[in-house]
Amino acid sequence: VPDDVIASRPTFSDYIQYLADHGEYGPEPGHHVQQLLALGSQRRTFERTRPNGRIMEIKVNAVPGGGFVVIYSDITERKRNEEEIRASRDAAEEASRTIEAAYRDLKAAQANLIQAEKMASLGQLTAGIAHEIKNPLNFVNNFAALSVDLLSELKETAAPGLAALTEKQRAEVE
Repeated sequence: VPDDVIASRPTFSDYIQYLADHGEYGPEPGHHVQQLLALGSQRRTFERTRPNGRIMEIKVNAVPGGGFVVIYSDITERKRNEEEIRASRDAAEEASRTIEAAYRDLKAAQANLIQAEKMASLGQLTAGIAHEIKNPLNFVNNFAALSVDLLSELKETAAPGLAALTEKQRAEVE
């Protein structure tokens, strides 16, 4: 407000009207002007954003004997800082949720890995047992095959001698 307007000592409503006429309350100042003109002697605090983007806090305090004092404070930086804090808090909470989800996934993967290790150990144990069983079994199978071969050779070698035996003697040999 220019000095000459203030020097003329306008009434509060003239002062508010001057600001409204000069665009201080935006293209439709009705609500703000009515709110300010209805202040009376009530104690109030409210905020508004100026057309230039600055945020103002308006405190109205009654004074003894009638009237009131209006204090305008520019709280733009405080509001910006509050918004930055809120955004940082939200980002930290989101990061915390992400970390918690990653931790749960890690725990699940760890449990799966432990299970897989147990299964691998069980597989190795089973393979070892199978090997231990298979070796003697192979020995028995090989010995049986060798015995069959030896018996075949024995039969071939003994065939001329068996022919000279009686039927009863051949049955006993068989």
